[in-house]
Amino acid sequence: MESPEVLLTINILKQAKKFWVTTSFEEDTHLTPSIQKAQSYSSVLKDLPIISLTTSDNIAQISQFLKKIFEYLRSKLKVSSYPIVRTYALIEVLSKDLNIHLVDILIKNKLMNITYM
Repeated sequence: MESPEVLLTINILKQAKKFWVTTSFEEDTHLTPSIQKAQSYSSVLKDLPIISLTTSDNIAQISQFLKKIFEYLRSKLKVSSYPIVRTYALIEVLSKDLNIHLVDILIKNKLMNITYM
């Protein structure tokens, strides 16, 4: 739909007053609901603070960032139509990334030298 050829053709049809062709074409593609759905999902994910989680240096920071991530998700998921199945998959991916990052931190900090609280 955004390619120059398609845009040129649609503009030519609109200037030739062939609106019925362009509107039926746009309705037949069913892109409008898909675009709205993608924008809705994007609004949920665009400000998710994942990078702060994966760049943290210690476990205390990770704990703080996890709280922020889940508070953010809770607030955004209440008002959006983001599917539960996708939310579950997102949390699985976050969990895998968290696990990898925690192992890296523990190895970097020499696990056996960490003081027990």
